[in-house]
Amino acid sequence: MHRAADFMKILIVTDLFVPNVGGLEFTVERLAWQFQKRGHQVCVVAARNPPNLPAFEMVKGIPTHRLFFIRPQPHPKFLLGLPSFIFLKNIIQKEKPDIIQVHFPHSNGLSSLLASFFTSIPLVVTMHGSDAQVFPKKSAIERAITTNLFKRARAITGISQFTTRCATELLPTQHEKFSAITSGIDVEEYDKSNEAYRHKDEKTYIYSTGRFVYKKGFDILINAFAKIAQAFPEVDLIISGDGPEREKCQKKIKEFGLSGRIFLPGFVSRPDMIRYFKGCAFFCIPSRQEPLGATVLEAMACGKAVAASKVDGIVEMVEEGRTGFFFSPGDSEDCAKILSKMLKDNTLCEKMGKAGREKVVSFFTWSRAADEYLQLFEKVLKV
Repeated sequence: MHRAADFMKILIVTDLFVPNVGGLEFTVERLAWQFQKRGHQVCVVAARNPPNLPAFEMVKGIPTHRLFFIRPQPHPKFLLGLPSFIFLKNIIQKEKPDIIQVHFPHSNGLSSLLASFFTSIPLVVTMHGSDAQVFPKKSAIERAITTNLFKRARAITGISQFTTRCATELLPTQHEKFSAITSGIDVEEYDKSNEAYRHKDEKTYIYSTGRFVYKKGFDILINAFAKIAQAFPEVDLIISGDGPEREKCQKKIKEFGLSGRIFLPGFVSRPDMIRYFKGCAFFCIPSRQEPLGATVLEAMACGKAVAASKVDGIVEMVEEGRTGFFFSPGDSEDCAKILSKMLKDNTLCEKMGKAGREKVVSFFTWSRAADEYLQLFEKVLKV
């Protein structure tokens, strides 16, 4: 039995961490900072990706080790990742944490599983989306590793109700281990400046952002905008971000003859992204799959209404008619109808934006999420 103390030593194992940019990295960084803010000791072990990152450094006061984790695959190079298990075991023995939290057990999955056999320190696993919804279905190796890691864990959490349901399917006989702790957002970050992006000729624009991959559905949004472009000549569309689908989307825009109406500025900094959020008429998220929909929270933090694909974790973020409207996933015709409806009623969009902002401030905070994790850790330590 491990002590349940006022102050804990928490070891976080994660696939990715800053300076990488993404939802996982952002979540782990914010939680680690919140834990540390409350007086707990935090140590992070992350994948050394890219390889030129240092093996150890202090990241905003947090000791950070990086190991060469390798994702599960039926290939000999998978064995090259085995030494990372030994290094992880040594770090655990040296740090002597009260609890170990594993985030996104993909490339770190095998090392985390093997290391768990050499310690009695309570283990909590946190799933973020693809690690529960996609990878275990595509790979028998991944499914076996994740399932056995779940068996070793005292508790398993998901960043949304949807993600938690997907994770529970991997170990339905022990559903009592599972719970959802919804991720948060730093409202203060969005309040630092009221500066909004000024589009060319002060034109109104719809905004979307994310990685240009198939599941994000930006092709659906472009198709939908093409259907309403003639009816709303005073409105443009801006989609920031980068990825393998961006070139295809650019070609589609040219085919529609909308190069002067739809803009893909590529990857933008967080300050610039916030300016885009603050300047838009409303935000649209057209995803085919989305475990949480963090950009929805960002839009709501900026007081913007949301047009959203009714899929996965997004349905937990948006309230139909109160903070935004849903359209059918993958349906550009339905998406076009919602875009048109919202463009015709600016007063309603402003009202929904205010309601969304209130919802974010009252619930979707990192402080609340960190408190829920710490309560779970204390519960686990008492077992």
